[in-house]
Formats: sequence, structure tokens, C-alpha cells
Amino acid sequence: MPTTDSLLEQLLHQPETERARAANALIASLGTPDTDVAPAWADEIAARLRAVRDGSAVLHDATDVFSELDRELAKLHG
Repeated sequence: MPTTDSLLEQLLHQPETERARAANALIASLGTPDTDVAPAWADEIAARLRAVRDGSAVLHDATDVFSELDRELAKLHG
């Protein structure tokens, strides 16, 4: 039986669609998804995408977000 490391090595050399298919199968094998959550997330994703497309979303540069996070963490850890 192949080891996890050897399987991962093989999968990482596959095309993106095959890697995504393998990832979805592994995630699905972890348990039964909460059927009430998936539709709610789909609705949230659609709403956020609409906001970005229509210009009503407030977007933040990732560099600024991570800088703020670093400052806040520094306050917590002195």
C-alpha cells in the first residue's frame, strides 16, 4: 500500500482539475456536510460577488490588512 507521502507526491504532479477532484473526494470522506450550511455559504458568496461587481463592496489591500493584523498581534503579545 502506498504511503501518504507517495500519494501526495503523485497527486501534486497531476493537472489542477485532477488535484481538485482528489481534494474534494478527501474532504467529502471526512464526514457528512451540514446540509443547512452549504446553501447559506453559496448565498453569502453570491452576495459578496455581486457587491464587488457593482462597486458597493469595501475592499482592502492585503498588505494593509496584514500590517494591521501584525500591529494587533504585537499588542496582544507585547
